[in-house]
Amino acid sequence: MNGLGAKDFARDMAISFKRLLNLEDEPLEALAGCAGLDGDAVETLVSWTGRPIGDVRMEFRAEAFVSRSLRNPTVRGCPVCLREDVEAYDDPPLEAMVMRGDWQFREVVLCLRHHHPLVPLWTAAHPSDRHDIGARLNEIAHDLMAGKLDQQIQSPTPYDFWLDGRLENGRDATWLAQHDLYSAASFCRILGRELLRLDSPADVGEISLEMRSRARGFEVASKGEASILAALKELMQFAISRNLEITGALGDLFYRRKSSVSFDLDCFAPFHRILRQFAVENWPIETGGFVYGKPFPERILHSVRTASTETGLGRDLLGQLLVEVGAVDPKDNRPEAWKTFPVKEYALFLSEVPSWLGSLEIRQAMGASRREFNTLVQDQVLTPRTRLPNVKKIWCPSDGMELVANLKAAASPITKEDDNWEKLQDAKNRSGISVGALIGAIRSGDLQVGARDGQTGYQSICVLKQEVDRLARPTGTPRPEDCLPASSFERSIGLRTKGRFLALVRKGHTPATRMRHPTTGAWQYFMTEADIAAFHHRFMTLSSMANEFGSHRHTYLTTLRFADVAPFAPDGEDYGHLYLRTDIEPVLRRHRLIT
Repeated sequence: MNGLGAKDFARDMAISFKRLLNLEDEPLEALAGCAGLDGDAVETLVSWTGRPIGDVRMEFRAEAFVSRSLRNPTVRGCPVCLREDVEAYDDPPLEAMVMRGDWQFREVVLCLRHHHPLVPLWTAAHPSDRHDIGARLNEIAHDLMAGKLDQQIQSPTPYDFWLDGRLENGRDATWLAQHDLYSAASFCRILGRELLRLDSPADVGEISLEMRSRARGFEVASKGEASILAALKELMQFAISRNLEITGALGDLFYRRKSSVSFDLDCFAPFHRILRQFAVENWPIETGGFVYGKPFPERILHSVRTASTETGLGRDLLGQLLVEVGAVDPKDNRPEAWKTFPVKEYALFLSEVPSWLGSLEIRQAMGASRREFNTLVQDQVLTPRTRLPNVKKIWCPSDGMELVANLKAAASPITKEDDNWEKLQDAKNRSGISVGALIGAIRSGDLQVGARDGQTGYQSICVLKQEVDRLARPTGTPRPEDCLPASSFERSIGLRTKGRFLALVRKGHTPATRMRHPTTGAWQYFMTEADIAAFHHRFMTLSSMANEFGSHRHTYLTTLRFADVAPFAPDGEDYGHLYLRTDIEPVLRRHRLIT
């Protein structure tokens, strides 16, 4: 007004210019006295200026903002507003021009009064120079009045009106109303910038990049969490189509740093929670990896690629194995980095795969001959971990070693000279009883087992010849003509899948009598009255329930499912709708299906 600079004015009035810039109470009161401002006017002035509140934050319009979002070396404004101030005022231009408080917030990019973008007015590194508004405006007054700072007019977007309403009086009818303005507006900008990658060039129009990114983000974020997650899915599909990783999918939305100003602000927590949830559910983040400011205590997802890195197996082979065990959908055509599966469910599988052995290696580890090993495989005592034709190492060593260890744990020591004992393979050849059935008899306690001195591993396991003979031809063994073939019995109890009942027998879960067929002479299993009684004493099927208790099989199936009674499936074996009698009778009594 009198050509006096801000610093000199403050000095003449005994006001600390530095303390005034920090909006401290004493210099503010002095300024208010000089300018004749009442308390409301000072409060409004401070509210639109922003007061430091520590921890690189400022209070602005009754909300907390990161300081750098309001204080920047480059000061922006609307040249049309400033020129309009001059044109409406008769006194010198510097007395007329007024700097608007909302221009400070970096997320404000458009003047809603004139639809003119905010433009840089001046840049000054030192705050005292930067905020000496009169001096800086005097430097650009000529260009300002000549229209040299003008830019192309832009049409306002819903984002611009929303932000203006929040700054003016806090009005907000969107999902963002529950979040701090600084974090909400910042998130709109970052999200929108990533979403612009999904738009075609035809969607660009004449709107500026700054306005487009904020408008695009606001369009999604204003609708809430479901809308945000749906947009993140779109970004994920975009990344998959270009074989990018999650950092390529989320861009600046994906933070790995341990800490930053944003992470230190509680206002960002709701957005971090949404992004973190998306990352956890869609990306194989390693144990200890920092995502959105928090470390992962343990890996939740693996991808084919990360699992390959950890196990040392080739991606192609591991991918086929994961399809075989059900971890990966065979129809999943995504890149290996995006084919994910839960770690806990397949952790044991991944830990065992690198230790798989070939047939010779596992035979040697078990101490079994080729014939003995092949017999164990034929009787399904040992099963390969994969059926892939191009894989040679298909045996898990723990399967073979646990079999030997369990047999030896139950074995009594026997001398080399004791010929009352014979190896399992010899017992099978002599009696016709399968090795699987012999091992089943050992496990059930019907057959003694010994370990011969001087021998190791599987070859040391022996059984008593006399007991094998009793199992092969017990006293009073009935004739095949008087017995029911096991296959017929299987059908009579409703186990329709061929082979399940024989597997049950070979595993030693229920008895059956092996005899030669009276016509063909071939060895096969028959069910004696004792065998049938033993089965029904221990097991029940839906058909046997219907026969024994009278209700329809579907009634029992529904009741058992409702009571969470699981079928008999030791070690994951599948025998269909086969149940332990001790499991189901209490349930049926409880539901008054039996008395």
